[in-house]
Amino acid sequence: MGKKVGFGTPSLKRYKQELKTPTQPLSSWITPNFEKDTIPDPDGNDIIAGTNIEAAKTIKEIFGEKAFNYAKPVSLIRELVRQSTSEDDLILDFFAGSATTAQAVMEVNAADQGGRRFIMVSSSEATASEPDKNLCRDVTAERIRRLNAVDTGKFAELSAEFAYLRTREIDFDALNAELDPAEAWTALEAMHGLPLTVYDVKRGWNEHGREDITLILADRTDEELLARLQDLAAARANAFVYSWTPGQLKTALGSVDFEIRPVRETLVKRFQQ
Repeated sequence: MGKKVGFGTPSLKRYKQELKTPTQPLSSWITPNFEKDTIPDPDGNDIIAGTNIEAAKTIKEIFGEKAFNYAKPVSLIRELVRQSTSEDDLILDFFAGSATTAQAVMEVNAADQGGRRFIMVSSSEATASEPDKNLCRDVTAERIRRLNAVDTGKFAELSAEFAYLRTREIDFDALNAELDPAEAWTALEAMHGLPLTVYDVKRGWNEHGREDITLILADRTDEELLARLQDLAAARANAFVYSWTPGQLKTALGSVDFEIRPVRETLVKRFQQ
């Protein structure tokens, strides 16, 4: 075993003969639980983890059935997260599968009271024979939902703010016509670092506020909205107001000095590559 290299870095193996499995070098840094007594330096950064059997048992505990094949053991991903992240980091998994990474982040946060966040990305894996299949909705997101709902037992301390979102392609030139106000609302909340909320389609405009910021999306202009904007202008509030037709809303406000941002141009500038 070589010397330790940096924070959270497994013991460095410099030579091929030091690898347990030369054709699978990464496994040389991972020790199964049943072999942990063979580690020369128990206080080092070697990764001690369970096997796929552990992973299968965890899936069955959460779902009550074998809802996913070949899941990674939580103990493995948890140790990687513990060694390689700080308490406020954002962890992104582009191949989230059964959301083992999400559970691992939740467990590390529960252990050290950290505020790590995660983004889990998965496809639906729908096929011609299974057009309604949605792995992301029914397994990836469902695992997080179920962990959040547990109030007793070993998963009781696990929790995470969570929203399930789907992506779709929209032509920027047709953004005003094709983008649903609820989708625009989600994008704007995320842009301003606000927790995601459900858009109320029955209202002509929606507002999300906290002490330091107020976000408004005006889908339609009415007297209630104009009165609210006048109050915000008078209070010199840190408000961000978006409209599909900012010119019309600005005209309706009259002499009130208030910046109205266009939805389409804002999102195109933010997301166009």
